[in-house]
Amino acid sequence: MKYNRDSEKMGTAPISGLLLKLSIPSILAALVNNLYNVVDSIFVAQLNEKALTALSLAAPIQILIAALGAGMATGINAVISRSLGEKNDDAVKAAVKASIFLAGCSYLLILIMQFVLLRPFFAWQTKDVEILEYGIAYLQVCMLFSFGCMLQWVFDRFLISTGKTSCFMVSLASASITNLILDPILIFGRFGFPALGITGAGYATVIGQIVGAVVSILLNVYKNKEIPISVTWKPEKKALAGILKVGFPAALMHGMTSVSGMLINAVLIGFSSTAVAIYGICLKIQNVFMVVPHGIDLAMTPIVAYNFGAKKPKREKQAFGWGMIYSMVFMAFAVLFLEIFPQKILLLFNASQHMLSMGATAIRILALSMFISVYSLLLGAVLQALGKGVSSMLLTIARQMIFLLPLVFLFKMTNQVSVIWFAFPIAEILGALVGLYYHKKYFSFHATTQLVSEQKKEPDIAEINHFINRTNKAKG
Repeated sequence: MKYNRDSEKMGTAPISGLLLKLSIPSILAALVNNLYNVVDSIFVAQLNEKALTALSLAAPIQILIAALGAGMATGINAVISRSLGEKNDDAVKAAVKASIFLAGCSYLLILIMQFVLLRPFFAWQTKDVEILEYGIAYLQVCMLFSFGCMLQWVFDRFLISTGKTSCFMVSLASASITNLILDPILIFGRFGFPALGITGAGYATVIGQIVGAVVSILLNVYKNKEIPISVTWKPEKKALAGILKVGFPAALMHGMTSVSGMLINAVLIGFSSTAVAIYGICLKIQNVFMVVPHGIDLAMTPIVAYNFGAKKPKREKQAFGWGMIYSMVFMAFAVLFLEIFPQKILLLFNASQHMLSMGATAIRILALSMFISVYSLLLGAVLQALGKGVSSMLLTIARQMIFLLPLVFLFKMTNQVSVIWFAFPIAEILGALVGLYYHKKYFSFHATTQLVSEQKKEPDIAEINHFINRTNKAKG
């Protein structure tokens, strides 16, 4: 296998510029991707508020689906980048085969979830028959055709692992643009197509994902020669274990977010369906602004993993430091925007006067939690890149489950929905304190052990001189 500059630059190029160069394509692609989720909601909101509420209730299931892909992707990213850093051809080949096998397994699991869990899930979330039928109609399409989503997760990570984020941008943008074009056509009926309503939004989503998967596969075949594409039904156990060691905790971590969302929706719907719709809007708006930290997260993971494999701990620290600087500066401006213009944002979703008054408070408070969460997000990415998936998972569990949910249920007792929103920034502050513990543990222990390991490989000059002198004496 030929190792070219796309992968080798991860261990040599200045971190500040490298991180920015690798993250910008991912940020732009993710921006387009998240914008189409927002546009989905804007179009669906024109149908009625119940349809918008159904999308909000469906969001945790979509997060659960994404958790499978994100878990695989995280494991793939860490294993392949580390193998490239070690210049281990066989490990790269085995990881590729195992990754494609796992994509197929994930799709089969999603199909089982659709047939077994979908209707009981919505029946638990709402007693409103119209909202229930809207949600089932949308998610049936998204889950039945989710093979495109799973394949795109895997093949996009092959591109990211070798530093080809510009190719990743093309793949993700192709999916997003396809969705944006098809949304109004299939939802409202244009150019001779029937008006499918919320089901049309589901078809637009999956067609976009399939297009993105095809583009990503072609880019890997023709542009990513460092990744040998091959398929097998019997992947190597070691390769599977390596991906799952990092990927399973990451998937579980994202799954916790899904469970958290379900329980929070269950609390909010006790106040009104409008509260659920507002929470869904807040999450989608936050996802748009979080593209910068997430883009830096994606770029930082292969950089840290590569330099971990190459035994360069100083560059790992630099990647995290520059990631924090770039992310926090941007998010400061994002929070300011959300604090000033919450009602204008809500009007995009055909908000009633009731939704405007309730939603403005929610957007302003949740914007603060978004800013605080950046530290934990980036630290979690570093832990995953180093193979410390369990620590990353525990950090997320602390934020999403141990702190957030008890606070939500505690504040529910006030019977004031506006008070519940304060649970989010408080939980992020407590989570950041947990993150500080892992931060200190990583930057003290890991760097020291790598340094000791490197020193052990260095020849002892005194011992060499002693050996030479002893040899010369023997000859004399």
